Amino acid sequence: MRWVESYAHLVGLAAEPPHTRLVCVGDRESDMMALFERGQRDKWAVDVLVRAKHDRVLPDEKAGKLWARVMASELLGCIRFDMPAGRGRKARTVVQELRAARLVVKSGDD
Repeated sequence: MRWVESYAHLVGLAAEPPHTRLVCVGDRESDMMALFERGQRDKWAVDVLVRAKHDRVLPDEKAGKLWARVMASELLGCIRFDMPAGRGRKARTVVQELRAARLVVKSGDD
């Protein structure tokens, strides 16, 4: 629940810096409905940027699912780096694409 607590802390700070937009950035572990529900309760006083772990259903039936929607979005950039060997994996070169989409996910109540 540290992601929800972190978001709540940022909400408390959001009114302080004038002309500043706060963003709660999370890894795959932060992809949880509790965080999204907290954001909704706080009227999104702080934006949330999450690396998706779950291929969530989108509320609009025509929109489909999260990963297909994001993959259809504009490519923002690529990053290339060398991944060292470790934890049973071989060293390799990785090329990652960066894509993002602003959207609404279907809650457990929908």
